[in-house]
Amino acid sequence: MAQPLPLWQHLEAVLQRCRASARCAVFLDYDGTLTPLVIDPAAARLSPVTRQVLAALLHHPRYQVAIVSGRTLRDLQAHVADLTLYLAGNHGLEIAGPGLAYCHPEALRLQPQVRALAEVLQPELATVPGAWIEEKGLTLTVHMREVPAPYVPLVQRRMVRLLRPAIAARVFVLRTGKAVVRYSPRSSGIKGKPCTGSSTTCGWVGQRLTYSLYILAMTKPTRKPSGRWA
Repeated sequence: MAQPLPLWQHLEAVLQRCRASARCAVFLDYDGTLTPLVIDPAAARLSPVTRQVLAALLHHPRYQVAIVSGRTLRDLQAHVADLTLYLAGNHGLEIAGPGLAYCHPEALRLQPQVRALAEVLQPELATVPGAWIEEKGLTLTVHMREVPAPYVPLVQRRMVRLLRPAIAARVFVLRTGKAVVRYSPRSSGIKGKPCTGSSTTCGWVGQRLTYSLYILAMTKPTRKPSGRWA
C-alpha cells in the first residue's frame, strides 16, 4: 500500500483527482481529523462548519462518505445522528449505513473475554494516576494521555502480564495509538487497512470506484508509549 501523504502539502492534487473522478469514496477518521484531539473523548464534538461540509458532501452525487474510527458504532452514531453517513466503529469490526449492517462474527464471539479482561484490568490500573479503561464491547482501550511518564512502563508491564496468554494464543493483539493501547481480536477491523472491505463499507458492492480518499489523523501523540509489548 502506498505511504500516506500530508494532506495540506498535496491538497491541490487530491482535489484535482476528486473533480476528475465519477465516483469518490471519502473515508475519514473522527478523533484528530474531524475533531481536535482532546483528553476526554466525550468532549470531541463536530464543529458547525465541519457538519456543514459533511452535509454538503452527502448531498453531492459524486461522493460517498464514511467515518472509520476506534470508537464504538453507538458512540459514532450519537455524534453524527443528524447525518446519513456510513460508519465503521471499533476499527471496522462493526459497520452501519444506508442498507448496510455488519458485526464481525469472531469479535462478537470473543466479547465475553474482552469484558472479563476489563474487570481484571480495572483494579490493576486503578492505582496508576491518569490511566483509565474504556471497555468498548468488541475491544478494550487503555487511555494513557494523562499518565505521568515514570508510570508508563508500569502500565505496560501490568497489561502484558495479564494479556500474555491470549496474545500467545494468537487470539488477541495489542496495538498502540494516540496515547492509548488497544486490545482487540487479531482479525480486527479495517482502519489502517483501507483496501480491505472499503467498497462493502460504502455499499458499492459490484460497482467500480474510480477514486478513494482516506483522511486519517497523523497528529503525534503527547507521549508515545515506549518499551516492548508482548
